[in-house]
Amino acid sequence: MTQGATTPRLVNFAQAGKLQLKPTEWLLKGWLVRDTLAALVAPSGAGKSFLAVDWACCIATGKPWGGRDVDQGAVFYLAGEGRNGLRKRVAAWEAHHKESLGNAPLMLADGLPPLADLVSTAAVIEAIRDTAEDLFYQTGSDPKLVVIDTLARAMAGADENSSKDMGALIGGMDWIRQEWGCTVLILHHTGHATADRARGSSAFYAALDSEFMLAPGDTLLTLRATKCKDWKPPLPLALQWAEVEIEVPNDDPDGPRLVPETSRALADPAGAKVERSRLETVLYYADELGMTERQIALETRIPKT
Repeated sequence: MTQGATTPRLVNFAQAGKLQLKPTEWLLKGWLVRDTLAALVAPSGAGKSFLAVDWACCIATGKPWGGRDVDQGAVFYLAGEGRNGLRKRVAAWEAHHKESLGNAPLMLADGLPPLADLVSTAAVIEAIRDTAEDLFYQTGSDPKLVVIDTLARAMAGADENSSKDMGALIGGMDWIRQEWGCTVLILHHTGHATADRARGSSAFYAALDSEFMLAPGDTLLTLRATKCKDWKPPLPLALQWAEVEIEVPNDDPDGPRLVPETSRALADPAGAKVERSRLETVLYYADELGMTERQIALETRIPKT
C-alpha cells in the first residue's frame, strides 16, 4: 500500500450505551415489520398467494388489515405465474372489500427473474427504481413491500436444498430490502415429508426476520407466526374463504363484453375475532396475573374447554 493511503471504511462503530433505542417500525401492525425479510409458508394450494394479495392491497391502499393499521406505500409484486391470474385475485379483493385499486401504487410484474443471480437481481432493482420514481411523483409513495411469489420460481433451477444456492437467493432479497429499507415477503412451500417447516435448506429459516405458517382446514385457515426475531409474536389468526363474483372479458366475440366468473378472497370472520379476543383475555390472566385455568374460567366465565 502506498504510504499515506487509507483503506476504505466499510463499517462504522458507535458506543452501545449512547445509541438511541427505537420502537419497532410496523408495516402491518403486529405482523410485518419494516426493513425485514419475511416468509409466508404453506402447502401448495393452501391460499398463501391470496393472503399475500390481501396484505399487498391493504398496504397499497392504506386500508387496515382486519382492524390492524398499515403503513401505506408502494407495493411491488413479482409472481412466477404472471399477471393474469394475479389480476383476478386483486379483482376479487376489490369486489369483496368494495375498494378500488385504480390509483393505488400496487405494481404487478410480468414475470419473476432468477433472484439467485446477481445480474438478474440488479435488473429487478433497476426496474423497481424506475417505476418507484414515477410513482413518487404521482402518489408520493415509496416502496414499502416487495412480494416474491414463490421461492421455487425465484430459484429458477438452482438447488433450494443447497446452502450455497439458497445463500445466493437470500443475498438477492437482502439487496432489494436494503435499497429502500422495505419489507421483502417471500412465499414458499412446506416440505413434502412434513408440513410444519419450509422446504429446502435450513439457511432459509436462519436468514429470516419473521416466518408465518398458513395451514388449511375444512372451514378455516390458521395463520401463525413461527419466527419473530426481535418482537413479540402475534396470536394465531383464523381466516376463512369468501366466494366472490368478478367480471372478466369474454373470449366469445358474439357474446357480451364481460362475463361473470367466481373467484375467492380471504376474510377475517366475526367468530374468529371473538375467539381471538377470548384467547387474548385468557393469556393476560395466565401470563400477567399468574392465574390457573380454573381461576380464569371463574373470573371470565370463559369455559375451561
